Amino acid sequence: MAISLADVKAELRVTHNHEDSLITRKLAAAQDYIEGAVGKKLDDIEGGPPASLEEAVIKLACHLYEFRGVATEGALAIIPAGFQDMLRTSRFGRFPDGEE
Repeated sequence: MAISLADVKAELRVTHNHEDSLITRKLAAAQDYIEGAVGKKLDDIEGGPPASLEEAVIKLACHLYEFRGVATEGALAIIPAGFQDMLRTSRFGRFPDGEE
């Protein structure tokens, strides 16, 4: 995948490596979510994923990292601004109405 641990750490402004495995796990979870939402593996997108999907993965990974210990309903409902709009730019596979 085009998005690296270094990309997410830069966005988070994390300079240490103490939580690299945690951030890597959040990155993998974010990628899985985005791939499910758009209906295609990011690595399988011809020409690579568009910048909007890469940004969506980074935003979601950062969100999962920053709110990892929060269990309040309000905190869980907060999704980064523009996140859903970034997903809408790229959809693959079948839509609910049967169109492709």
